[in-house]
Amino acid sequence: MDVDCIAVDTKTPVQIVEENEMCTTLANAINRLTEPSRTRLILKYYGKFSISEIAKMEGVSEHSIKDSLALAKEKLKNILKKCDF
Repeated sequence: MDVDCIAVDTKTPVQIVEENEMCTTLANAINRLTEPSRTRLILKYYGKFSISEIAKMEGVSEHSIKDSLALAKEKLKNILKKCDF
C-alpha cells in the first residue's frame, strides 16, 4: 500500500475549533452587509462568477458591480475589525 497517497488531517482540535469560529465570524459579518452588496460578494468570491457574469445576471453595468464589490469589501473589513478578526 502506498502511504504517500493517504491524506492525513494534522489539525489539532483547537485548530479545528478556531477555524470554525473564524468561519462563523466571517459568515455573520457577510450577513450584516446590505443587499445587493451581500449577494454580489457571495457570487464573486464563493460562486466564482466573473464581474461580467454578475452584471449580466443583475442587468446592471460592470462598473456598478465593481463599485458595489469595493464598497462591500470595505464594509466587511470594518465589520471584521470590530470583531478583532
